[in-house]
Parts: sequence; structure tokens; C-alpha cells
Amino acid sequence: MAGTMSMSPQVYEYVTLGMTAYLLGSVPVALMLAALLKRTDLRTIGSGNLSVYNTMFNVGMVPGVLTIVWNGLLAVSTVVITKSWFPANDIALMVAIGGVTAGNMWQLFAKFRGSRGSTTMGWTLLVAAPLILVVLFGIWVSAVLILRRSVPATRLLHASIPVVFGVVEGSWTYAIGGAIIGGLLSLKFHMSGDDTVALGLYRRFGVNSRR
Repeated sequence: MAGTMSMSPQVYEYVTLGMTAYLLGSVPVALMLAALLKRTDLRTIGSGNLSVYNTMFNVGMVPGVLTIVWNGLLAVSTVVITKSWFPANDIALMVAIGGVTAGNMWQLFAKFRGSRGSTTMGWTLLVAAPLILVVLFGIWVSAVLILRRSVPATRLLHASIPVVFGVVEGSWTYAIGGAIIGGLLSLKFHMSGDDTVALGLYRRFGVNSRR
């Protein structure tokens, strides 16, 4: 269950936390790896996303794995630091998760290009609320198996985030935070190219991306 909410921090502390998390998420590791190892701008190839998929399939397996590891370390560190600075504070946790996920999607240091945010959010949930991650993954897999379409399945996943956050943790703070995070993920989903479409990742399993 969610921890007891503490209202002791001031608004400026939450703003500082959110901005710090956003800046951490904005470090464009995938872009730097592509430039260093392949001398190319990842934003101009494949889907154009600074994502694990685009890095792995257009730059190489090792850079892709390094991007996963970086996202994991970044997300886990953000959650751990937040829990240390703001113990038992759900608002702070939602601000941190939202901030680092938004930073990963709109990276300040890559002219606001980025990934689609799902990997970073998943890493934060693995530490902060693993049951939420399991439920969300189950919803997405079930939707893909039933609909046989990746895009509608992802839309359903985004729409379910606030409900899953609120129900699993039994907290309105989580529900509201989930609504904001889900909205950001959905916005990015509609604004950016789809890695699964550009790379044809699901066609081999009989799943297409038809909207």
C-alpha cells in the first residue's frame, strides 16, 4: 500500500524535485552513443526516436543494451534519492517519476527529442511499485493478444494507467499522478514515430500496428 502522505515539503521543493528529475532524464545517452560509435545522428534514422529499439536496431546491440542499463540506473537512482529526501511522500514520488519520464521523452539536451518514455517509467515502477508494473504489462500483453494490433493495445495501456495506479496503491495521489503520466505518454505516442512500425518488430508474431 502507498505510504503516508507528508505535506511538510513546500511547493518550491516539489518544483525543484521535478526539474531535477527532468534534467536527469534529459541526458541523451542514446544520441551520444550513436554519434560516438556510428558517427550518425539517431534522430535522423529509423523512427527518429532516441529509444532502446531504435538504438539497438540501427546502431547496434551493445549501444542498445547500454541505453537500457542507463535508463535503469537513472530511473532507480531517481526513485531511491526521492525516497531518501522525501520519505513516505507519494506526491514527491509521483513528481519524480513524472519528471524523469518527461525528461526522457523530451530531452532538453537533444533539442527536445527523445524516447517514448515507457522503458524509463517501467524502471521507476520496478523499484517504486512493482505490482503496478506487473499489472500494466499484463494489460498490454492481453490487449495485444486479443486485438492483434500494437497501437490500440498501447492506447488502452495509457488509458488504464491512472486506474491501475490508484487501485493497486489505494491512493488518489497515485491515481492523479498516473493520469498525468499516462497523459504525457499518450501525447508523446501521438507526436512521435512508432518504433514497432518503423522496424516491423511485431509482424513476425502476427501482430501489426494498424490503428
